[in-house]
Amino acid sequence: MQWMKKVFSLREESTNPLAFMRIVLGLLLLFEVVTVRPQLYALIGKYGIVQPEGTSLMAPPFMPRIGWWTDFAEAYLGWSEETGIEIFFWVYVAGLTAFVLGVKWRVAAILTWLLHLAFKCSASVSSYGVSEFANILLFYSMFMPVGRSWSWDAWRKGWPAPMLSACLSRRMLR
Repeated sequence: MQWMKKVFSLREESTNPLAFMRIVLGLLLLFEVVTVRPQLYALIGKYGIVQPEGTSLMAPPFMPRIGWWTDFAEAYLGWSEETGIEIFFWVYVAGLTAFVLGVKWRVAAILTWLLHLAFKCSASVSSYGVSEFANILLFYSMFMPVGRSWSWDAWRKGWPAPMLSACLSRRMLR
């Protein structure tokens, strides 16, 4: 660890700025969820403005889509597409809430990133710049210590706030 400090000029820093990023990002995405909710079926699904066949042409073929989940739910669980989209939506809201509160923050970051990516690829027509930056920050949040302070986990476990990885993480964001 000493060699990293010398080579990269790292020092232990507070994780508070990363926690602030986690909370603001999560609240921004929750606000987006609240505003998109009334038009959810107009953006996603068989009866949306752009059909799933059209959106699948706009996103890379290996990216996750909500259609994969709804096809599975229809074929194996007997659910309608609307029910599958609804459940997917509420799992995304639960993941965002856990991410903001810092409850199992790394698991919440992974879940939120995957679900956000699926929403972004399924409604790629309505995707815009903020969605792209949110996707990048959610990806980084899986690896950065964003839940080491101002979180449920930090309060419960009593983690020390200053960390070497906080300095490295902040430099990556610059």
